[in-house]
Amino acid sequence: MHRLLLPLLLTTSCCESNEVYPIASQYGPSCAFYANVPALTYASGVDIGPSMDFIRPIYALHRGDTKFDRAFSKEKFFELFAIPHEEHEIRHEDLPLATLLGSVEKLIDEKFDPGLAKGKAYSLRVIGVFGGAHNALLMAKAGDVYLVHDPFPGKLKRMTRKELAEWILVPTSATRKLKKHRYVTNYLVISLPPRHKAPWKQIGELPATLKVDLRDGEREVLREAFVAKVAGADDLDGRVARYPGIDFAALPPKGKGKPHRNAVSEELGVEQLGGVIHLSKFILSVWHLGNRDRVPVLFLKGRPHALVSYRPRSGEDANEPTLVFDDGRETIEVSPRQALMEFKKDGGHYGTIVIPCRKK
Repeated sequence: MHRLLLPLLLTTSCCESNEVYPIASQYGPSCAFYANVPALTYASGVDIGPSMDFIRPIYALHRGDTKFDRAFSKEKFFELFAIPHEEHEIRHEDLPLATLLGSVEKLIDEKFDPGLAKGKAYSLRVIGVFGGAHNALLMAKAGDVYLVHDPFPGKLKRMTRKELAEWILVPTSATRKLKKHRYVTNYLVISLPPRHKAPWKQIGELPATLKVDLRDGEREVLREAFVAKVAGADDLDGRVARYPGIDFAALPPKGKGKPHRNAVSEELGVEQLGGVIHLSKFILSVWHLGNRDRVPVLFLKGRPHALVSYRPRSGEDANEPTLVFDDGRETIEVSPRQALMEFKKDGGHYGTIVIPCRKK
């Protein structure tokens, strides 16, 4: 597929509700990432869309792709940014199309409508303009109109229930996997309470330097969460079991007896892991703004550590320590490269921990 050189961010006003909605446009086959950028904007109060410098290394955490040549994983998007989500897939029986459309309209009425009323969003697999599988984000409903973010070419679609049902009833030829079923409906339920409304901060407005002095109660949260609750291995499954207070960036097992899957591709080299530092700074900055109760956690030297401070280099020395991590007992100061070397050596396990935001 050719690369689509499209503007990264547009905003549009919904005439039905006079609300401004975040919009982002994809590059190449990156719809699973860019379709869901508005969900991150709502969750964090920060718009990452305009910054390729920020997005590119995070995109590369999925198989090392820095050129948007390969499709992303929408599940990985929500895992990396620590946004609660729940996957659902319906493999429809071989019934007349009119019958299937009726059942999908019923799904929208009975599941989507109540969820939208509670502030949830829905990350959808839809039929793309070329007939293949595409991604979109159902963000709201205004009257009888559904408001859906389509990253190709980056716009807000207004759809009837029938039109939405037709869009999410995807032929299996578009998925190339489910050969026994003619149609599939796949979606993620995204929990976004509360939504941060416009105007949103731009990613470039986040501080270049941030120093957080954790209070006694906050460090106590770290100490408690960073104590292993059971014995186990240092692989991802072992750590998920040992540290239940950490929300690991990991996809669930694909079946009984299967392991968790790291949202950070495990084959990446140290030089390809810079997105982990970008993510960590972003998550910490959003916590510091008071927008989310999440602090980033990396495993270093066999233990979980929370990023608490960062600053830019003062010179050309790549080994200058500019990051400060806290494990609840002591702090360590390292360079980004040193942190990533330890991170890679220790399995490449990343996550977040809940620490209540401070009142502004």
